Amino acid sequence: MKHFNLYFFLVVLMCVKSYKSLANDFEAKNADGVTIYYNYINDGKEVEVTYRGDRYSSYKNEYKSSVVIPDEVTYNDRTYKVTGIHALAFCYCTALTTVTIPNSIKSIGSGAFSFCDGLNKVIVSDIAAWCNIIFADADATPLCKATHLYSDENTEIKDLVIPNSITSIGKWAFAFCSALTSVTIPNSVTIIGEGAFLRCSGLTSVTIPNSVTSIDRGTFSGCSGLTSVTIPNSVTSIGDNAFGGCSGLTSVTIPNSVTSIGDNAFGGCSGLTSIIIPNSVTSIGSNAFYECSGLTSVTIPNGVTNIGGGAFLRCLFWPYFRHYPQ
Repeated sequence: MKHFNLYFFLVVLMCVKSYKSLANDFEAKNADGVTIYYNYINDGKEVEVTYRGDRYSSYKNEYKSSVVIPDEVTYNDRTYKVTGIHALAFCYCTALTTVTIPNSIKSIGSGAFSFCDGLNKVIVSDIAAWCNIIFADADATPLCKATHLYSDENTEIKDLVIPNSITSIGKWAFAFCSALTSVTIPNSVTIIGEGAFLRCSGLTSVTIPNSVTSIDRGTFSGCSGLTSVTIPNSVTSIGDNAFGGCSGLTSVTIPNSVTSIGDNAFGGCSGLTSIIIPNSVTSIGSNAFYECSGLTSVTIPNGVTNIGGGAFLRCLFWPYFRHYPQ
């Protein structure tokens, strides 16, 4: 019985601790008088923005209208750097319309802005800082709801110029930013993260520098406004779904440096009429050119040893291609 009582006590203690950890640690007003809720992180040296109370759904619409997250916050005579936004922090805040993200933010958790259906503006003052934020997933970025990125209250970013100080563009950094029309990436950038420009449907022009070595998974997926793209000869691989759904793409140049074309890499690029696959390519992924319905010709080199299932399925020439040796 004593052992049982001890076990029961430990379970209750763990539940209490777990329950306590879900509650915000403190609250403080920003310069606009808006109350923001925080948790301590990094051994209490920094803080992250979170929801009010013990559950993200306890106080729906706690954050409303315009919320400016500060770079730092003072509580009990101590000042903390605000470096994160907790998972689900703004979840169900349907009355939230504008959020300003400070340069101090380093990470944003999964679903931080889920169901923020009224959100239409994200303000960031430093593109370099924004490029370096670690988003937990595609649902972590506020752009998944807002789709519009601003440099200040009145200036929307449409012609994006990535600063020379940037060496990598983080995963999902500009995903869903439908108002972007052009992107200039400097030679300092070597990595463009997964889904970095996912569903930027207004994007018509992008310059990929020779410093980039791979085009990652879903990087330009759903960029239906892209009409042409030149992949530099520094790129060795085109990732899964890299240009999937780029229905406006009529021209693409694949350099001799590329050795693999990923699954669904150009799937749904219905505007493509011809494609030349260079001698360097040895592998073409499944559904790589699936539903490229305008594709009338394709040149495949002898070095290709693997063509995935459905690689050219539903292309215009498909009935004549189906017996191509695998």
